[in-house]
Amino acid sequence: MKKRIFLFVFLVSMLLSCNEKNVAKKTDEQIAQDTLVLPSEKKKRVTSYNKIAISGIAKKEISQWAAFNNLEREINNILEADYRILKTELEVFDEIFKNVYESDFPEKLDVPRFKSKLVVLKTFIGKLSNEVDNNESVEVLEQTIDQIAAELNAMRNQINELYESSIDTDMLIIEPKEEANE
Repeated sequence: MKKRIFLFVFLVSMLLSCNEKNVAKKTDEQIAQDTLVLPSEKKKRVTSYNKIAISGIAKKEISQWAAFNNLEREINNILEADYRILKTELEVFDEIFKNVYESDFPEKLDVPRFKSKLVVLKTFIGKLSNEVDNNESVEVLEQTIDQIAAELNAMRNQINELYESSIDTDMLIIEPKEEANE
């Protein structure tokens, strides 16, 4: 009788274990299938910005200024970047800004008010780089990227104003008069 009970328990346990293997196999197949179906979501910008165009003579002169064109292209890469590669996009900016500052500025843009726009833009890009290094939230990154887009548009607007203006910018700079000390 003990042999029959032992045999019965053995057969029941074998049948149950076979059933568990089938369930485990189906679960593994289902997980594999589910992961294949789900695409990875890109953390790309949700919003876009309206780009102010550079017009007229300014467009012609700016198109010949290679250092500025490189800067503008790299900024556009940031504005459209997938957040997973944003850090690599930001690594080139020290060299890019160095090239812009060392390049020959077009005559109408070789003024402090345009150069200060470059400093502000560099500051916002540095801020974004720090935020990326500190793993800030997507909302914080979006806010800074929006500031960069706004500053780039302000710079383009200023380029248009400087080229459309007939006022000689050298006349706007007032230098202190030297007094004779006798």
